[in-house]
Amino acid sequence: SCSVEAVTSACNRAMKFLVLLGLPVATGISILAPEVISLIYGNTWIHSVVALRILVWSWALIFVDCTLLVALNATRHSLYYLVVLVTATLLNIVLNLILIPAFGIAGSSAATVCAEMLAAMGYLFAFRKAIGPIAILPLVWRPLAASLVMGICVTGLKALAVPLPALVLAGTTVYAACIRV
Repeated sequence: SCSVEAVTSACNRAMKFLVLLGLPVATGISILAPEVISLIYGNTWIHSVVALRILVWSWALIFVDCTLLVALNATRHSLYYLVVLVTATLLNIVLNLILIPAFGIAGSSAATVCAEMLAAMGYLFAFRKAIGPIAILPLVWRPLAASLVMGICVTGLKALAVPLPALVLAGTTVYAACIRV
C-alpha cells in the first residue's frame, strides 16, 4: 500500500509532465489547425478546423483527468471515479442536445470540452477529499504562461506566411525558452 504522500507526489510529477506537454500542443494545434488539417487530409476536410480548435482543449484536460482517475482507482476510491464519469457524461449528452442543433460540430466539440472541464474539477475535488490536497497552480502557471507567449509568437509568424515546419520549430523553441526562464 502506498502512502498518501507517495500518491500525491506521483500525481504531481505525472501532471507536471502532462501539463508541460498538453498545453503547448493544444495551443499550437488551435493556432495551426488549418495547416494541420490541410497537411493530413488536404482541403477536403478544411471545414473541420473550428471543431479541432475547440476539441483539442479536451485532450489537454484528459491528460489531467487520467492522472487523477488512475490515482483514485489505485487507492481504492473508484466510486469517486464512477460518480464523476457519469456526471460528466450526462452533462455532455445534455449539452450536445442543446448545442448541436444551433452550432453543429462546433457545438458538439464545445460540449465535450465542458464535460472534460467538469470531469477535471470533479477528479480534483475527489482526489482532495479521498487522498489529500494537490496544488494545481504551481503545476500549471509556467506552462500556461509559456504557451501564451508561444501562441503569440506563432500567430505573428503565421501572419507573415512562415511555413508550417518553421512555425512548429519556432513555437517549440519559444516554449522551451519560456519554460526555462
